[in-house]
Amino acid sequence: SFAFQPHTVNISTNTNNLQIGVFGLVKINCTANSDLTGLVSENVQSNTVITPGSSTTPALDGQLVYLLNTGTNTLTLKHEDANSTAVNRLYTHNGNNLTMPSGHITMCLYDTAISRWRVWSLV
Repeated sequence: SFAFQPHTVNISTNTNNLQIGVFGLVKINCTANSDLTGLVSENVQSNTVITPGSSTTPALDGQLVYLLNTGTNTLTLKHEDANSTAVNRLYTHNGNNLTMPSGHITMCLYDTAISRWRVWSLV
C-alpha cells in the first residue's frame, strides 16, 4: 500500500494556474461555485519551483495527482481553458468541462506528449 502526502487549498473564486507543489493529493475546500483551469507543479528534476501564471516549464511526464473536493460547493474543471498557461491546462477525458460536487475526486496525469494534465473523473 502507499499513501499520498495531502495538501489543502481553499478556493472561493475562479482559479487559474493552481500551485500544487509535488503533492499527490490536493484537498480543495471549495467554498463557492468556482472554475479551475490549470495546475502548476514543482519540477523536482531541476528542483526549480514553477511560478504560477508565468512559467512555460511543464510538469514531469507521468506526474499523478488526485483532486478531492472537500468543500460544500461545486468545482468545475475547465477543458483547455486559455486563462491558464498552456502547459498547465487541463485536458479532460471527454473534451467537456468536468464538475466536481462536494466529495468527488478526480485523477490528473501530466502528459508531456500533449503538454497538458489529462483529467478523469473517478466518481
